[in-house]
Amino acid sequence: MDEMLLRRSTRILPPDSPDELNTNNIISVAEVASMMKNVESLGFTFSTDLINSFLGSSHLQIEKWFVNLISLLKELAGAHVTYEPMYPNFPRQVMQVTDAELYINAITHYFGDVIGFRIIHDYTKEPLSPLLETTKLTVIGLAEYNIIHEIFSNIMSSKTSISEEDKTDLANYLSHFKEDANIPNEIPFKEILVFIALHSEHPDILSQFKTATDVLRFATALSDGDISLAENTNYISFRRHQRRQLLQLIENGSSITENMAIHKMKWIRLGERLYPGEYKERFPKTYSAISKIRDDVKLESFNSKLEKYIAHKQVDKAGTLLKQRPSIFARRLDRLLRLVYEEEVVVSSNGSESNSDENSMDTSDTITPYKNNRIHYFDLFCRSD
Repeated sequence: MDEMLLRRSTRILPPDSPDELNTNNIISVAEVASMMKNVESLGFTFSTDLINSFLGSSHLQIEKWFVNLISLLKELAGAHVTYEPMYPNFPRQVMQVTDAELYINAITHYFGDVIGFRIIHDYTKEPLSPLLETTKLTVIGLAEYNIIHEIFSNIMSSKTSISEEDKTDLANYLSHFKEDANIPNEIPFKEILVFIALHSEHPDILSQFKTATDVLRFATALSDGDISLAENTNYISFRRHQRRQLLQLIENGSSITENMAIHKMKWIRLGERLYPGEYKERFPKTYSAISKIRDDVKLESFNSKLEKYIAHKQVDKAGTLLKQRPSIFARRLDRLLRLVYEEEVVVSSNGSESNSDENSMDTSDTITPYKNNRIHYFDLFCRSD
């Protein structure tokens, strides 16, 4: 966690507090100043909060904590690597040597790369005068656990794919905190959701699987496949408890058959590994959906239902269907409003409808359409349950 905190937020957790502390072994202010001088050579310094956090710590605590900190800071600053320049007294040294010597040095240097051995000529390094400019130090702040949870909550809430570094850090976070990990109530990007489910046993994560496609991604991840579903996957032979878990997640979803039809061949291959027939009484919807996909039963899709309702000018049924998918509802709202206007439908507050010539005087439970008042109809469809 310390390396991740330093890299992402330039903060670090303080040393652990001891159960018992010997007052004769407490670190002094002078020793704290010595620590700060050491980290300054790497371009860092301590914040006031961080200094106060370990003023009352013991020497043993601070020693372990500080050794770890110096190692992490060296990696961040690149000071853990030993650099051997070809010309240690550059640029004056290069200006003094002949062109022939520069040429020979370059040839032998690149020849060393070919044979896998770095060839560097032995030059005596002359002492350098100290730099006159001041270096701006990076302040290391005091970290708390709520900061760690906030960092990874933001990563899990991302609406786009995350980097490999993010995935590595997230896997370490989930492994470290286990059930105490702060899982957002909604994870918008499905590939992140599957990644979390793969690396965490948090009880709330599986409740966010809403569709059969979500479960397909999860089964693909368990089989070490491409969770974007762009490539085909050789599904593993799942254990019995894994099969029950996957079947239960499918059963809990909505529009199961229609979702399976999107990735029909993948579901046929996965169905061969899930053996849904063994649990057809426990998971009847899942068994029925996989059977239809496997037997190539002609299915009525969401779009075909919608187009049928629109063609027959069944506005109420089209509106009810569209409310299952808000994004499509927004795109098709204009078309529905035109149908309402053309047919002069009067929609009651409880969702019933009648011809505009009937009940025209009943103003308590009916709403008369207004020409070009599309905001009115938008509100009407939102309240028509």
